Amino acid sequence: MKRLFFPLAALALLTLSGCGLSRGIYSNYRAIEELQLVRTLGLDADDGALVLSAAAARAQDGGAPVIARCAATGIPQGLDALQLRVPRGQLHFAHTQYIVLGEDYAARGVGDALDFVERDIHTRLGAALFVVRDGTAEALLTGSGEGWDVGDVLTEVLAETSRHGDCCVFDARETAVDLSEYGTALICALRLKDTQDSVFGLPPGLTAVPDGYGILRGGALVGWLDGADARAASFVRGKLGTVTLAVPAGGGTVTVELSAPPPEIELVSAEGGIVLSLSAAPEAVIVGQTETKPDTRSLAAALDAQLREALERVLERARAENCDFLALTRALRTQGVAPAALPPDWLRTLDARVTVHTTVRPGYDMDARAGTDGGGAA
Repeated sequence: MKRLFFPLAALALLTLSGCGLSRGIYSNYRAIEELQLVRTLGLDADDGALVLSAAAARAQDGGAPVIARCAATGIPQGLDALQLRVPRGQLHFAHTQYIVLGEDYAARGVGDALDFVERDIHTRLGAALFVVRDGTAEALLTGSGEGWDVGDVLTEVLAETSRHGDCCVFDARETAVDLSEYGTALICALRLKDTQDSVFGLPPGLTAVPDGYGILRGGALVGWLDGADARAASFVRGKLGTVTLAVPAGGGTVTVELSAPPPEIELVSAEGGIVLSLSAAPEAVIVGQTETKPDTRSLAAALDAQLREALERVLERARAENCDFLALTRALRTQGVAPAALPPDWLRTLDARVTVHTTVRPGYDMDARAGTDGGGAA
């Protein structure tokens, strides 16, 4: 009896501890050949219904991505429905790098998407967020031609915006924090482009290029920032890389590479409202010119005016809409100003004073155009 007791007791304890055949550390095990890794997830709104789309590839051998889409009442239900549409394998969302929102979905509000990402144990808060201007996420995911991978397209967008900063990409965590703290956030906007007659060697399809920012307020898309205004917003947020600008100067056009550290933002006075001093000190290197030798002073003055006007426009936009998408509150906090001490409408009464002092340097190799008429030194 004693010999039988201990094996039976051990078996009972094994069952109670959850270490049986269907439980324990192997309960969530999936063979790698069964996994379809979702790299890109799209969310759209169609007549009030939620539409999900996903681009997934096999974990074992990659290959062409599998594209699936479905309509659903909510994101968790939609992900379950997507699973039923995949012919083989299991969709795995732990490797989702990109979440693309259609314009209509973003206009209704992104709160459900952020809430899902924060709660879900698989989807990463580090997933980059995008919104499609005048289009849908489904069109981007399903419109990529044979041989195209929308994940590769978005990887290139991420790299390009990191280098230049005309606009930049914020991830789900950054967006959720901004919305929680300021009630507003910026989201990288995409414009769909047809590759026919511009990309060769692959079948025609849709690709995406960065196109400024979408402005989220209260979680919903309320407007856009374009061109120089988007660049100015990147500058204020400390996200500006090196941008190439063509500047009229001296009767010609000078092309420069502009870079700058984040501007200095300082609280000057609080009497009768908030008075901010924003001081910028960019540096411009001449990389192309249409005249022999541009006057650096006039070029610096032209750049000063161009950047100052863009900064003033974007500050006025924030003030008019009472929308702190520039995260000025964060800058004030570093100056010792508690956000709770600010009046509710402080942004509407903001008096911003912008100064820009650009330093211009000649080209990397020469300070004049290459000679082509002879008579030069050997």
